[in-house]
Amino acid sequence: MVVKFSPKHFWAAASFGLAACAAPCANAQEVAKPDVSETIISPNPNPSEFGDAILLSADAIGTSTADNSVEATGNVQAFNLGRRLRADRLKYDRTTGIISANGNVLMIDPDGTNSYAESLVVDDRLATGVINGFSSRLANGGVIAATSILRRADNRNSLNHVIYTACPICVDKRPTWELRAKSATQNLATNIISYRDVVFEIKGVPVLYLPVFTHSDPSFGRQTGFLQPKPGRSSRIGVYWEQPFVYIIDDYSDLIVSPMISQFVNPLLSAQYRRNFFSGNLKLAGSATKERRFGGRHVFYGTEDWRGHVFGEGRFAINSEWDWGFGVETASDDLYLERYSIGGQNLQRGILRTNDTRLMSQTYVEGSDENYFVRAYAASFQDLTIGERRKNTPHIAPAIEAHRNWKIGPWDGTLSASGSAIYLDRNNGRQDSGRISGGLNWRAQTIIGNGLVVAPLVSVRSDAYSYTNQRLAAGVAIGSRQLTRTLGTVSLDLKWPLVRQMDNLNLMIIPRVNLAASSKAKQNDQISIEDSNGYDNNFSSYFNQIPSSNYDIWDSGNRATIGVNVIANSGNSSFDWFVGKQYRDNSNPFLDRLTNLDREDGDWVSNLTINVNANLSFDGNIRMDAITGELVRAELAARLSYAGAGLSFRYHEMPLRIGGTERANRELVTRASYRFGEKARIFADNWYDFRTNSNLRSRIGGGFGDDCTEVLVYYEETNTTNRFITPSSGFKIQIAFKTIGLINEEPFE
Repeated sequence: MVVKFSPKHFWAAASFGLAACAAPCANAQEVAKPDVSETIISPNPNPSEFGDAILLSADAIGTSTADNSVEATGNVQAFNLGRRLRADRLKYDRTTGIISANGNVLMIDPDGTNSYAESLVVDDRLATGVINGFSSRLANGGVIAATSILRRADNRNSLNHVIYTACPICVDKRPTWELRAKSATQNLATNIISYRDVVFEIKGVPVLYLPVFTHSDPSFGRQTGFLQPKPGRSSRIGVYWEQPFVYIIDDYSDLIVSPMISQFVNPLLSAQYRRNFFSGNLKLAGSATKERRFGGRHVFYGTEDWRGHVFGEGRFAINSEWDWGFGVETASDDLYLERYSIGGQNLQRGILRTNDTRLMSQTYVEGSDENYFVRAYAASFQDLTIGERRKNTPHIAPAIEAHRNWKIGPWDGTLSASGSAIYLDRNNGRQDSGRISGGLNWRAQTIIGNGLVVAPLVSVRSDAYSYTNQRLAAGVAIGSRQLTRTLGTVSLDLKWPLVRQMDNLNLMIIPRVNLAASSKAKQNDQISIEDSNGYDNNFSSYFNQIPSSNYDIWDSGNRATIGVNVIANSGNSSFDWFVGKQYRDNSNPFLDRLTNLDREDGDWVSNLTINVNANLSFDGNIRMDAITGELVRAELAARLSYAGAGLSFRYHEMPLRIGGTERANRELVTRASYRFGEKARIFADNWYDFRTNSNLRSRIGGGFGDDCTEVLVYYEETNTTNRFITPSSGFKIQIAFKTIGLINEEPFE
């Protein structure tokens, strides 16, 4: 027999207790008592046919006029909006509003949560009630059980003799961890569960007792509360403990506050604020402390003062084509971030990105569609080094770029108009400079004959410079002056892909030639190179038809670039090799050796990528001096993975004669890891400097994780000295229990 109830409150009342610890109680505001509105006889009832009504099915359903009740016995099932309640017997007293269910009580929620009980008694206003022998498998994998649950009128549930774990429950073994408590209180208003007399057990062995422990209700989403602590030890600041706390402001924003107490230095307070808007998002992070400067353990100097840092970014949509945003990076002093091992200074916050020796704040607006692009921005820098570079660090106020494209001419030609303006401002009588540029270029591409790809380009551009207190790279003081120049380029790019397919091999050989003629500008040696410091004309730019990556550098004269690309593929294996060389009819002696534009005879460049299979690969690029045959720059990498093991190498070399003291290096970074089955792993990496014969940074650690637990332990050494900052070492351990904690920091970036 099937009985249909029209009001929904009966369902919420009958299922409150089983849902109380597993999901929010629904329809708590409704107080009307249900009436049996219709009796339906059906051997196979379909719950979807009855909308939001409650469908009660049982072997027998009867009503009693003596006590004004409805009682169902034998295979009792109640259906409503995706929920299902099962019991051996269910009774509803319409006079008192009491609902009782007995025998193998089971409720299945739409999210997959299964809740069990021996019996439950509850009133139909959800004010009070009792559940005996409760247990529930939550949708997120957690399991909670209690001998009894009391529903109180103050919107709280009291649980007695509670067990909670996120581990799979197996008959033949104990869970990895479980929390046992004498009692617990579930606050349905704040979504917090508080335990008293708590014992944490690992594999059945008690390891920690806490008189009180709280965590957010796993049934809900983001909740206010403590996050996983971050303990550790550093030779610089000693033993420390960082304890993050998250405050959920609303559905769109939160605040994380992380105080850190250290053995040798004063406490540090970090904070992070995040908010999502309908048009974008905002993120702010920072820290503050009151401390003296220090370089190592017990090595202090200067006076005690407030110190800290701020990182922030935001990006917001103005409309479908235009955005605006900002990025903030600032620190109280240049060694603050390194003293406290605060990372993130080399992340991109906005449209511009710098390296980890500079902080940059910026604001910008940009718009684009398929035919145009416009960007305007301003930026300021905080240099974390000392000396002349810091003194020469400018403010960008402002910079503007604009591009517009039109489809014009044969061969699917495109005409592009561009404009650019920038002003660099420096303090203390240093060089200030401004530039305005405008240009047009037309390019096209077609295929002729039996596969020859022809791509012509014509470009013209005018630049106007204004300098105050100009000083050239050679140290010559010029003073104030204005310069103008008009530049032009005609270029023809030719490539001829030759393809051959064999049984198990696809082979492609692509010879390539680029011929270009660029105007000569007598003022080239009078231009301060400010937007192209570190420019390297290598394999990635040899066939750029416009002879400079930015504006200040101009490769004048006639030049020819030749190269060949060999590509082979066979199953999961591939081979891609490029080699090229450049010739020009005049040198640019005012440019340094790194640019590869200083000589008539350009260097040999090569790039190689080999994928042997899914487990082994190599790639690298080198640049060789065309005259002496010496190495100018090299980057080599290899990766190997097999049967749980992973190994990678990255080698970089740039001789001192090329890169100078700021860029020269010869380094090898090695990373290794090994996974033992699905649960355990070890890892290590090392950054070795051949110039000093020392390890700049070394890390080694291990981790363990199963379905409900994750443990991460690692040791780190940093062997660099930055003025007052001496080498340091540190040790960290993190333990996270699923659903009540997460490891939110990877040791190796």
